[in-house]
Amino acid sequence: MRACRAALETYTRAELPQDWARTQSNLGNALSDQGGQTSGREAAQLLAEAVKAYRSALEVYTRVQLPQDWAMTQNNLGEALRDQARQTSGPEAVQLLAEAVKAYRAALEVYTESDFPRYHAIVLASLEEATAELKGVPTKGQ
Repeated sequence: MRACRAALETYTRAELPQDWARTQSNLGNALSDQGGQTSGREAAQLLAEAVKAYRSALEVYTRVQLPQDWAMTQNNLGEALRDQARQTSGPEAVQLLAEAVKAYRAALEVYTESDFPRYHAIVLASLEEATAELKGVPTKGQ
């Protein structure tokens, strides 16, 4: 993570946008991995930072200009949101899972079954799991 943060001092969005976005995505991966190895408040904080990094990368990784990078980042965002939802409950978990479902669906816009069968299957499975989790989360008042 330190290396990614240091690289972001060199790879600015204004001067090197794709390098900046790639570094944001790598930072998101590192934060997400570390968040998965911890628990409680620390895990929630790391996963929130991962989500922020992925969303930053998506400012440059657009579907039109960099569709595969965009789809990969959407998938990673979905994973981080899902992990974040597991660290919470109630309406917040529902919101995070809904955002994860949206991210997975976005990734599938590029990762079609005909063009990317291996990736399509993986993201589709994640979408189905997140949808099932979303249906199983009790909401306030239940």
